Amino acid sequence: MIEVIEKSLLNHNTKRTTCQMAGISTSTLYHWLSVGETAKSGLKRELWVTVNKAQSISKTILVNQIAKDSSWQSKAWLLERMYPNEFGRQQKVNHTTGADGESLNTMPPPIINIIMQDTDEESPWIYDVDPT
Repeated sequence: MIEVIEKSLLNHNTKRTTCQMAGISTSTLYHWLSVGETAKSGLKRELWVTVNKAQSISKTILVNQIAKDSSWQSKAWLLERMYPNEFGRQQKVNHTTGADGESLNTMPPPIINIIMQDTDEESPWIYDVDPT
């Protein structure tokens, strides 16, 4: 079974697909890997070493293939995933207005009154709100 798992991972399959090919559940694989990570020897240790090595080889192959690709898109894709803080796609979100452009800081007086009625007067988080 270890050979089936290794071959599947070397072919760039996910652990889920690999488990389906090996005829085991993903929870079983993750349990075996958890035990194998701390084991000194045995089949579960061999499995843990094999899975980690196969995934590293697979990753290296894919990264090298992307790096050799002549298109800039593959390079951008790789940078986005390897260095998301520097090269990842960023979205700017405006938290000051709602979808209709109205300020998010305004709330109709009836809603404020309901909120204020439902709060504990002893709470340190209560603020005086002028609903007008």
